Amino acid sequence: MFLMRRFVVFIVATIFVSSSAYAGDKAAIVSPYGKFLSDSSGFVQVELATFEEKNERGQRDVILKMKGFGPYEAGIDGKAIRYKTVPAGKGFDFRYEKDGKWLTRMTTREVWGRWQSLEIYLDGTTYHVAVQAHESKRVRPLHLLNALKPKKEENIIAKNNDVNPYGVYFESSPPGLEVEMAVFSDKNDAGLRDILLKIRGEAAHHSGMDGETRKYTAFRSGSGVSWGFQEGKKRKTRMSSRKRWWSWSAFELYVGGKTFSVSPVAASFNAVRPLHLMTEYKTRLSD
Repeated sequence: MFLMRRFVVFIVATIFVSSSAYAGDKAAIVSPYGKFLSDSSGFVQVELATFEEKNERGQRDVILKMKGFGPYEAGIDGKAIRYKTVPAGKGFDFRYEKDGKWLTRMTTREVWGRWQSLEIYLDGTTYHVAVQAHESKRVRPLHLLNALKPKKEENIIAKNNDVNPYGVYFESSPPGLEVEMAVFSDKNDAGLRDILLKIRGEAAHHSGMDGETRKYTAFRSGSGVSWGFQEGKKRKTRMSSRKRWWSWSAFELYVGGKTFSVSPVAASFNAVRPLHLMTEYKTRLSD
């Protein structure tokens, strides 16, 4: 019995030492300090970890784990992926390989020698992000390292839903309209994604569409994208998005012959249930 107890103690001690050594090895691979980045509209949230060892260009590669509306459209929602850090201009590019080509996922640039411009590229859309100091304390670099996807899985796009599970909530200016939006996962013949809109408010009520979930077809228009519907032989626009300057887009909604400026309200994104909107839309079609 005494020998058995000593044997058990030995095994436990061995496991503890091995686990500690393993954790030490892992900790040496990435910096223990991570970063959290997000855009002002709430479409992208990013956790970042930095490798300790430098690459062949003398820079440290990074792990990025992105979540949200934009990453889902790019097929990388919730995936931890390693990106190669490459010097570029007055900053760096974070690149990944796809089909034998190196593409840029994120850039950092020094602007006027005082601040950094951080941009993320997802499915043809540019998102301007900033480091969030408070949230950065919650990032766990070792968790990102453990979740790192093998290279063969980096570019797998898995979209199991008809719509993006991340919805968007808008409010109008002047006040009076509230809008829930869901975006289809697949692109239409124009290479764009159609949307579902559920509009509430007095103008929507007078137009006979208050609280109804309807589908709108995406088409290119000017410097942006519009979403419309067919009325007889005419195509009418319900909503449009236009690029303004270099950092943001303006959204307009057309209801009851009036034009409303609408803006995303990030704090209310979680209140939107895209799958529920899809169910409502299908139910309406079957009625």
